[in-house]
Amino acid sequence: MPRGVVPDQSTVGGRIVAARLEAGMKQRELADLIHVSERSMQAYESDEVVPYLKIMELSEMLNKTPAWLLHGEEALQTPQENIKPLLTEIRDLLKKQLDLMS
Repeated sequence: MPRGVVPDQSTVGGRIVAARLEAGMKQRELADLIHVSERSMQAYESDEVVPYLKIMELSEMLNKTPAWLLHGEEALQTPQENIKPLLTEIRDLLKKQLDLMS
C-alpha cells in the first residue's frame, strides 16, 4: 500500500492492514508472529480469507479487540461478554467446515 494511503476499514482485511500499519509492522513480520505464511497474511488482508482461527493471535499482536477486527466496532461490553458471541461464531463455522469434510 502506498505511503500515506489510509486502508479501507470497512472490511476485516482493511482493519488488519490498518492495525498492522498503526503498529509499524510489515506484513511478513505479522505473519511470522502469528505463525502463518506471508501468502496467508496476504489472503487475510485482501479479504480472500477471514482469519477466524487466528483472530485471537491477531488481536493480541495488533492490540485490537477481536470484535473490532471482525466487525469494526470497539467492544462496549466486558471482555467475557464480548468473547462469547465470537466463540459461538467460530464454533459454528468450524462445525460447517467439518460437515463439508465428512
